[in-house]
Amino acid sequence: PPESTVTAYGPVTLVNGPGCRSITIAARVQPLGSGAAPKMWIEKQEDGQWKKVAEAPGTYASVATTPGTFRIRHLNIHPVLRAYSGSITTSR
Repeated sequence: PPESTVTAYGPVTLVNGPGCRSITIAARVQPLGSGAAPKMWIEKQEDGQWKKVAEAPGTYASVATTPGTFRIRHLNIHPVLRAYSGSITTSR
């Protein structure tokens, strides 16, 4: 929607496997058609609150972090409806 923030992915809870100490989350977004990508960031839930753990300076954001519950958010700064395409990868 125009000039609004939405959750593009999640919330999702990620856990470690045996011998793993961290999780890496990478998110990529691009506009469908012309124009700039939306502002995008990764949030982690801590103590019942969402905390921003990574922000995209362009079309890609990533973070290496501990297990938890995460979501990917984006902000359409344009005054018109926009369509975006993206992907999320996780590794541990």
